Amino acid sequence: MDVEAYIHRSPEVRHQEQARFASCGKVKKPLNAFMLWRRANRDRIRAASHERDPRPNFSTICGELWLVESTAVRVQFKEWAEIEKRNHLVAFPDYKFGGSKNGAAKRRRLRAGPQAALVLDDPTDSGPKE
Repeated sequence: MDVEAYIHRSPEVRHQEQARFASCGKVKKPLNAFMLWRRANRDRIRAASHERDPRPNFSTICGELWLVESTAVRVQFKEWAEIEKRNHLVAFPDYKFGGSKNGAAKRRRLRAGPQAALVLDDPTDSGPKE
């Protein structure tokens, strides 16, 4: 994939993509540096990883390869991600990232889970009061 062509696609093309791929009418987020890199290298990585393991964990492999990528390549993709973000804003000026609606519920569950035990095991607690 040619990253330059992808990040410089017109607002009209972006709207067509949005109409074709978005679920629930929400605007998709612009791709960050890692996701642009992953998109650009998807076929090459998939072909190389399939030789080693017919059912590889593609996301894990991509994450490991991104971490060992050269600084120059990572900086280039970060610059492209900034351009992608600006162009996304031009195409969707009213876009605002809403985050996950389940985030608060997940945080509550986590606090009630293992962290709750940590609070009960407080070393300053002198035990039950009589």
